[in-house]
Formats: sequence, C-alpha cells, structure tokens
Amino acid sequence: MTGRRSILARIALITVGIGVGIGALVWVAGHVAMPGDAAAQIAPLAEDQSRALAARIALAALGLVVALGIALAVAFRVLVTRRIRRLTLAAERAAEGERGIRIGDAGSDAIGALGASLDTLMQKLARQRRDLERQKRLIGMAGEVARFGGWRYQIADKRLIWSDEMAPILDEPPGFVPDLDAGLDYFQSDDRARVAELLQRCLEKGEPYDGVYQLTTAKGRRIWARAVGHPYTSADGTILGAFGAFQDVTELQDMRTREAQQRLIAAEAQKNESIGRLTGGVAHDFNNLLAVIMGNLELLREDLQFPPGDERAEMLESALTATRRGADLTRNMLAFARRAPLTPQRLNLNDLVRATEQIAARTLPATVRIDCSLLANLWPIEADRASIESALLNLIVNASHAMPEGGHITLETSNLRVEEDYVLARHESIAPGRYVMVAVSDTGTGIPPELMPHIFEPFFTTKGPDRGSGLGLSMVQGFVKQSGGTVRVYSEPGSGTTFKLMFPALHDPAAEEAVPETPARGAPPRGARLLLVEDQADVLSALSRTLRRAGYEVVTAISGDAAAALFAQDQAFDLVVTDIVMPGALQGPQLVRRLRSRVPDLPAVFLSGYASEATVHGNGLLPSDIRLMKPLQRADLLAAVARALSGASGRA
Repeated sequence: MTGRRSILARIALITVGIGVGIGALVWVAGHVAMPGDAAAQIAPLAEDQSRALAARIALAALGLVVALGIALAVAFRVLVTRRIRRLTLAAERAAEGERGIRIGDAGSDAIGALGASLDTLMQKLARQRRDLERQKRLIGMAGEVARFGGWRYQIADKRLIWSDEMAPILDEPPGFVPDLDAGLDYFQSDDRARVAELLQRCLEKGEPYDGVYQLTTAKGRRIWARAVGHPYTSADGTILGAFGAFQDVTELQDMRTREAQQRLIAAEAQKNESIGRLTGGVAHDFNNLLAVIMGNLELLREDLQFPPGDERAEMLESALTATRRGADLTRNMLAFARRAPLTPQRLNLNDLVRATEQIAARTLPATVRIDCSLLANLWPIEADRASIESALLNLIVNASHAMPEGGHITLETSNLRVEEDYVLARHESIAPGRYVMVAVSDTGTGIPPELMPHIFEPFFTTKGPDRGSGLGLSMVQGFVKQSGGTVRVYSEPGSGTTFKLMFPALHDPAAEEAVPETPARGAPPRGARLLLVEDQADVLSALSRTLRRAGYEVVTAISGDAAAALFAQDQAFDLVVTDIVMPGALQGPQLVRRLRSRVPDLPAVFLSGYASEATVHGNGLLPSDIRLMKPLQRADLLAAVARALSGASGRA
C-alpha cells in the first residue's frame, strides 16, 4: 500500500511541474520586451519567430497534457480498477463455495474500506459454513443412530430426492435414489396402495399424513417404518411438491408387540384365574352337598334292605349313580380351576403312555387303531400320575369320537427346549426351559377354525347333551397348567388334530447326558439343492431363510401340486423338505411318492404339527425318512437336513 501511495505522489508532483513549466513559458512569451529600434527592425522577424515559438510551446503543452492523461489513466487502473477487479473475483470465488479467501486490501480510502469489509464478511461466512457442516454431521449421526431420514418430491420434474440416511435404512448402496414408483414398491402390497393414495392427496389437496407401515428392504428384510408427508407451496399457495420424514421403528414396533402379547397373556391368566376361583368355590360347596346326599342315600339303602327287583331299590341306585356323576363333574371343575388335589411324583412319561395305551385299546372301537412312537432317553417329569392318565384317556376318547368311520390314533413323546420367542409368539404363560411333550394325534375330522378359540372354555361342547359335560378339555388344560406346563393344539379340518401336553422336565444331569446331542450340521454338501414345500407363506419364508443362510440352494413351492409340476421340469434336487398336510390333491406323502417315481432314492424330510406317526402311517414311506414336529428349532431342522443328505450320500 505504501508503494501505491509513493507512485501516486510522484505522478502528482510531475503533473504539477509540467503545469508550472507550461505557465512560465506562456508568460515569458507574452511579456519579454526588446529595445525600440531593434524591435522595430526585427519586428517582422520576431513576429514570425513568436508564431513558431508559440506553435512549439503549444505542441509541447499538448504532448505534456497527453502524457499527463496517460499517466493518470495508468494510475487509475493500478490504484482503482485492478483493486475493484480483485474484489469482484474474490466475491465470485466465495459465491462458488471456495474457502479461505482473503482480499488483503485495506486502507483509508473507500476501496480499502470495502476490501476490509469483504474480508470480515468472508471470515463470518467461513465460520457459519463450519458451523453448518458440524450441525449437518450431528444431524447425520443422529439420523444414523435413530434410523431416520428425509425425502422430497418435486411435481415439476417428477423427481424424488433422498437424504443420505435413507439408503442404509432400506439396504441400498450409498447415494442410491429411486423414482417415485420404485420408492413405493418397498411397502407391502396392502400398505403400498394406502401410502400411494395418501401421497396423491398430499400433492393434490395439501393433506399431510403420518403412519406406520411394513416394508421389505432390498435384502428382503421386513421392517416397520414411520412415514410422514407434508406439502410445500409457492408464495401464491400453489403446491410444488411434498417433503417428509422416514424412520425405521422396527425395534419399537417389536417392543410394542411383545408388550401387547404380554398384556394378552396377563389378561388371559387373570380371566382364567377369576373363572377358576368361581368354579373352584362352586365345586367345593357342591361337593359338600353331594357328600350329604350320597351318604344319606347309602344309609337308606343299607337300612331299608329292599328285596331284589324292588322298584324302590332301583330308584335309590339311580340316585346314587347320579350323585357319583355329580362328584366326577365337580372333580373336573376343580381340575379346571387348578385346585384339584394332586400328588406329584417322579414319572417317566413313556411308561405312563404305554399303560394308558393298553387301557384305551380295550375300550376303543375295532375301526380305531392306536399306536405309540416313544422317544428313548426321555427326560423325567414330576406330576400327578392319575391326572395324566385321566387327561390322556379324555383326549383318546375325543379322538375316537372325531373318527366315526374309523382311523388311527398316535401317542408320541419327545424332549423340547422352549425359547423365549416361542413363549411370546404363542401367548404362553410358561417359562423358557426344558419340557417333555406327550402328543395325542388322530386322523379325524379336525376342529373348525371358528371353534378353536373356545375349545378350552368350561362347559363348551359340540356333542349332544348325553355325550359329555364340556369340561373334559378344560380339565386337561387346568391340570397341565397346574403342573407348570401348557397345552398346544394343531388341527386341519378334514385331516386330523394333535393335542400336545408339555410338562417341565426335572433337572437330572444323568438323564440329560443320556440324551444324544443334536449333531453338528457342519458344512452343507457341495452343491446341495433342496426343494422346500410349505403352504403357509410365513412359515415357508422362515424355513427358506434358515436353509439359505446355512448355505443350501433352496427352491420353494406353496403346495404339493406346484412342487410336482416344478419337479417334472427339473429333477436336479438332492432333498425334498415338505409339509405333510397341504391344500390340493397331493399331500406331503403322496408328493414324495410321485417324485420318487422319477428319482427312486430321493431323500425326504417331513414337517407337521401332528404326531409324525399319525400323519404318515400307511403311506409306504421309507424307514429312513425323517419326520419333524412343528414348531421347529433351527438346529433341529439343519441337523435333520444334514442327516438326510448324509444318508443319501451313503446310499449312493
């Protein structure tokens, strides 16, 4: 800046000097006096010389003025134009987002003041930009942690814009942004139409929306997300588009679902407890009344000693029989109320099932056959023996009634490990842990879906008035729950029903060690390709995901008929895993028989909610075929598949 001032001072001095010189010359030319004679003599000559001198002076003055103008123009460019240009360029670079710009021009003049002001402005803008970037990073981190993103849709160019957090939520690569239709495709079919309608109303009528919906990500994960949309408008109120927020609330939704399930379990338990107290109180008082009636009737019979054939004796005996039936009724009511007197003892359910089978076999019709499928090394339990026998006999009698034309009953035992997810998913009030299961299955008419919620209600029955009181299943459930277990039911109308009684296993290290561990699945055989057949879409999805994650190639079908059609075109399968009871012409066993007509040694794993022997009995399947009961533990499924494939390799 000092150099610029020095140049300006010099130019000013030169200009002043030139001006003074020109003035002096003009003054001299006009005022120099000469002697009279000489002047007269040289007047003509002097006049010519004066004109020449004046011309030269004028030319010199003109040159000096031109030089002065050029000097002033150069000085103006150096001191003004270039500085203004530098200020302009700095402003343009700052507008383009360049950082760290300093003009470095300051001083007392107006341009210097403007440069200083611009430097201050640049520094403030840089600080604000750094603050905005920090806030953006914080918002990005918060969005990543909260699984929260934003979006905007512009009507003019039909363009959807995503924030950086949206792609990871939907398992898409960074920077990916779909069009509007592809963005709606993430929603489940039912929700997709609903969200599309809400968005359309938002864009056309300016109506905001806010809801929770289920989506499927690019990797096939099911998530729950909160979708919020609002319109944005121009100054005159014209709707330009919509913007909103999107948040993955899967964990929150799962938590709410678990809370709702727990509330349902608590409400059900409270209802049963209330009914149980009422029923138990009535049964207790009624038992006292029956005791008085029965005692007095027996005393009358003993005192009166009516002769054989006397009608009065028959009347007394009929009254005593009715009293005994009333006692049985109150006993069942106490069992439902979980207040029946129990005598728990250590039991092996296999022994009890064998004894019950022998009793039941003598009372069942000839058209009904009963068999057992008992697990070796069954864990011991502690329960009331008489109550278990009564429960099993009750279920066997019900099963025979469900097969008026005859059929097959199977009694099956197994060891189970119940996880917490299983408890919550089925609204059970039992604790996770080890359980022993005994199942009673039939091949009868099944239970209609509309009746399933009522089968354990006291006095509910579909039989005639002379076929039962409706307390049988209530008694079974009450006794099992009083013993710390639970009852599960699986039924298919027209195919049959399975009742599973689950009792807590006793902790017995010796017995537990005797149970063979589930074999490690190891690596799947190279190129193992499975045909998976299951009619329930959610079950099919879960099984398929489990097998694929284990390294198998899985091809799915939703029915036996669909699987047979698929197999007719492609027989390159190493194993078929199929449900037993499915809609359509081909059930699981019939499907496998048809597939084996093309590939005789094709191994199979059968899945069912029924006792396995009941569902495949008489279907001509191979002894090596594996049969699993639902619900399945992941390890059990993978172990069964590995075992089936290993057996197939051994046969090959």
